[in-house]
Formats: sequence, C-alpha cells, structure tokens
Amino acid sequence: MDDAHTEDSDPNASAVDALGHKLTAVGGGKGGVGKSLTSVNLATYFALQGRRVVLIDGDLGGADLHTLLGMAPPRLSLASFIKREVETLDEILVETPVPGLKLMAGGSDILGLANPQFAQKMKLIRHLKKLAADEVILDLGAGTSFAVLDLFNAAAERIAVLTPDPTAIQDTYAFLKTALHRRLKRDLAARNAPDEALKDTILEAIEGGSGRRVATIEELRERVAGVSEEATSKLDAILADYRPWVILNMATTAEGRATADSLGKVARDFISMELRHAGTVERDPEMARSVRRMRPHLLDHRDGPRWRDFSGIAANIIAGRSGAPAAPRVRAHTAIDPPPLPKDALS
Repeated sequence: MDDAHTEDSDPNASAVDALGHKLTAVGGGKGGVGKSLTSVNLATYFALQGRRVVLIDGDLGGADLHTLLGMAPPRLSLASFIKREVETLDEILVETPVPGLKLMAGGSDILGLANPQFAQKMKLIRHLKKLAADEVILDLGAGTSFAVLDLFNAAAERIAVLTPDPTAIQDTYAFLKTALHRRLKRDLAARNAPDEALKDTILEAIEGGSGRRVATIEELRERVAGVSEEATSKLDAILADYRPWVILNMATTAEGRATADSLGKVARDFISMELRHAGTVERDPEMARSVRRMRPHLLDHRDGPRWRDFSGIAANIIAGRSGAPAAPRVRAHTAIDPPPLPKDALS
C-alpha cells in the first residue's frame, strides 16, 4: 500500500476494519450512469483498507468488469458455474491488479444466461453468501429483469447509482419501486401461497387495472390489514428492512444532496421506502482517463478528491450497518430543483 495513504491516515479506516462480511448489490435502472465504475472503485477502496474483497460481474448478458481492471477475459466465469463446469464459486475467482481484490467474471456465452432459471438463480444466491470474504460486491446489469431484481433483493446492502439527469432519476425510482414490488410479491403473494385472498389482494393492488391499483404502499397496507394481521406485520418488517442506498455519480456535492433529497421524498411518500444517501462521486476527467488506461482510479490516486468521495461513501455504509448515525454531510446551499417524478408513482 502507498505509504502516503495508510490505514492510520484515513479517518474512516477503523470503521472499515470493524465490518463483518456483507453481500452488497449495486444496481440501477439506467445504463451509462457509472454503476460498474462505482462498483470497481468501491471494491478497490475496501481492498486497499486491508479487506478481503470479491467483486462479481453480475451483468450476465454483457460482462466487462475485467476490462475496467485491465485484465483479459478469465477462462472461467459465472457461466462455468451455471453450466456446472465447476462445483463452487471459489473455483472461478481470479486475482486482480488490486491487492486483496478478487474478481468473479460474468458471462455472455450462454443463450439465455441473462435470465437464468429459478433453480439456477437460487443456487447462485446461496453460493454467493458462502464466499469467504469480508466484502462481496455484486455489480448488476441495468434494467429490471427478474434475475437483476432477485439478486438485488438478496443482498444485505442495496445500492442504486444514478446521475442528476432527469431520465436517470426517473429510471432509478422505477427500478427501486419494481424491486420492492418483486420482494412483496415473492414474500407475500408467491404462487404457492396458502392464503388465496391475501395473494389476490396484493396482486390486484400492485398489478390491477385502473381503479383497482393502489397509488401508495400505505394504501396497500390498508388493504392487507383488512385481510391478514400476520401479513400486515410481515409487510411492515419488509418495509423497515428495505432501505437502499443511493450514490450520485458525475454530480457536484450540491446536486447530489438535492437529487437524493428529492428522490427520497417521493420514495417515502409513494412507496414507503426510506432511501439513504451514501454520498456523491463528483465528475472528474481523471476518472475517464483511468477508464481508458483500464486501471481502477483509486489504485493510482490514494490521496485525491475521489478517494475522499469513496472514503465517505464507505463510512456511511458502515455506519448504516452498525446502526450508528451516518457521517455528517454538508447540505446543498445551491438552489437545485430536480424534475419531479410523475404523481402516479405506483403505476
């Protein structure tokens, strides 16, 4: 590690050391917002703090994290696991140029790999949680396929990456809403659910036509309460646990905070979801140059402003895990007014 930036010189390093193993999924509704770049640099930050980190390319239809790390495509990948060419995920891990960081490559050589069968997906999730690492960071593909949503929901920590652009804000909200709906349907209204009345109530409220679909999760709760007290308690527990992080990319600190606040208010009002702002990664030409050099930016800039961005993001996530208050962040003083999301927010 660079002597100029050791663990002792980083005020957040002790908090990183206190962490236990966590599966963190990084997703988002829109491509091109820097999600994979965020995953690579967050994984690099944790590894340079002495953590054992596994970075997983979960974009099963177009894997490219190895390129961002300056590596040739590994011979074995998630495709090898899904095709049962290997028995465990440990067999497909490869070392990277970042000390302490191992990569699990995705795969794009199987027709239909982007949407694995249910049994394949559940097996993958079980094995992900068994990996011997302090941090497991799963970089998901864009969009709302069932595979993406189920992997996002399986993680202990869920992160959505976006920019302040209007389309990115709307797509992120739609992604988070759809992920929550998927979780509610899977947990409360599965096909084999014994309570048909409850299942019908939930499916009608979320998927029903005009006049039957609810406008907010609070309305859904009222309908569920009329059918099952037990299910209402379970719904409350899901909502209490479902508190994704958002990371603003390619934004000023003011834009990041204002966008997170705006998105958070709509999520709270319409889908009873408490979003947490992990931090902002400011736009930086050096980040683009690092991509062209195919090296993680933080590997060569351990005392720069983007290191401080990711240090703060990691500290906030760690504080959230422990239940401690997040690191204080400066609120925006600049007047930023992101476009409002549509009022039919559950449509």
